[in-house]
Amino acid sequence: RGDLEQAEALMDGALQQIRDPLFLSNYGMLHARAGRHAKAIELYTEAVDRQPAFAEAWFNLGVSRTEQGDHTQAIAAYRKAIAIRPDYSKALFNLLALLQVNDSDAEAEGIVRHLERMGATAGQQGADLALALQRVGGARNLRRTQELLTQSLRRNPGDLDAGLAFHECVDESAQHGEALRTYRTLIALQPGRVDLELGYAECLLRNGMLAEARQRIEMLPATVRDESAAQVILGDISRFEGEFAAAIARYESALNRDPSCVGALHGIAQSRRFDTADVQFVHRLSEVATRKGSALLRFAAGKVYDDMARYDEAFAAFAEANRLRSRSLSWDPIAFTNLVDAIMRTFDGLDAGRFDGTGESSARPVFILGAPRSGTTHMEQMLAS
Repeated sequence: RGDLEQAEALMDGALQQIRDPLFLSNYGMLHARAGRHAKAIELYTEAVDRQPAFAEAWFNLGVSRTEQGDHTQAIAAYRKAIAIRPDYSKALFNLLALLQVNDSDAEAEGIVRHLERMGATAGQQGADLALALQRVGGARNLRRTQELLTQSLRRNPGDLDAGLAFHECVDESAQHGEALRTYRTLIALQPGRVDLELGYAECLLRNGMLAEARQRIEMLPATVRDESAAQVILGDISRFEGEFAAAIARYESALNRDPSCVGALHGIAQSRRFDTADVQFVHRLSEVATRKGSALLRFAAGKVYDDMARYDEAFAAFAEANRLRSRSLSWDPIAFTNLVDAIMRTFDGLDAGRFDGTGESSARPVFILGAPRSGTTHMEQMLAS
């Protein structure tokens, strides 16, 4: 039901009675969902120590290792899971993603052939493959991701993992209306889930719907509002409203709960100017960015270096950020070129002269208001012409 607090209390009570590997792994999953991956790793490790053939615990260990940026140990954990269960599709998909990210192309190709022999392109395996392709990134992979997730959601509209992945996919490709509809559908199917409510609030925020985002957060229980994810969203709302001191207070609150919180570190970087006295903060940014492979924190580090007039380091940080960011972009240059060519062919023979003498002759100024990058300049050019 999304009641993580009660679930944790029950698990903690059970583990005081018996250190069962299944309980340990499940408790680790609760910590992982709350972003506490260090604690999750501790529990998963105890689970596999007690039951070395526990493939699911090895898989969960790989997921949390990946979240902490430890790809070497994550790959080792996935290989353990696959050695126990050679047809463990989720472990195969996640291992595939890490191998491709780390340029281990030969082994990755071998896993692809193995998945094809397994027929892992339909049903739940198809959804799992889509999640792995999404992590790998790249235009072709992301288009295939959206196709597979669309098929999966048609078969099972209540599939939370597929729904969340589909939302992320369409949101990254600027299909914002579709992203919001996906969250509303998931919340209707699984009401009361805290993670869905937080995700929906974040989606509203990214679409500039600040009042609606704040309202969704304020509807949550006080214990959830105090968690780092909610504090980051509230901080972002304050920052977008120009309340920078209030925003920084929210981000600091989030960091008190999770010192490696990506959203909070990024928010602080965007909320004030930095100088040479802030060198410790930029070191912290770079360390967490490297550990988590975060493009967002690389962009933040670039901004901080730029504030400090350390331009070479700023450029290097931005270049690395764009390299990481490009993995999640589904922009297809060939398709875009074809679209522009089609527009040029369609409007090449347009008789613009027929509009002579029309329009408004008044000299009164017209103010065009809109969010950044929303087309205001384009609108001005259209009206002025």
